[in-house]
Amino acid sequence: MTDKLKITIEVAGRRYKLTVSRDLEEAYRKAAKIINEQIAYYRGKQDIQESDVLTMAAFRVALAYVAVQSENNKNSLAIAEICKEIEDALLSD
Repeated sequence: MTDKLKITIEVAGRRYKLTVSRDLEEAYRKAAKIINEQIAYYRGKQDIQESDVLTMAAFRVALAYVAVQSENNKNSLAIAEICKEIEDALLSD
């Protein structure tokens, strides 16, 4: 059974109470920090309306997520190819 922990995180100036697995607490806090950093970045830009700040921050985080997924897929394919080459080399003897 996983220990649950009640935490409060702040995103965009609003506080949210969450119940999370103890082992995921740090991930939740880091995620909130990343979102808040992106919001601060876009709030510092001129010519961007406040209504667009959250949208652009979410888009930037989602884009980073997609990039990481793509890189993981490439790595998985490379590992599979290396395993195949090793298997072929072992079977050719």
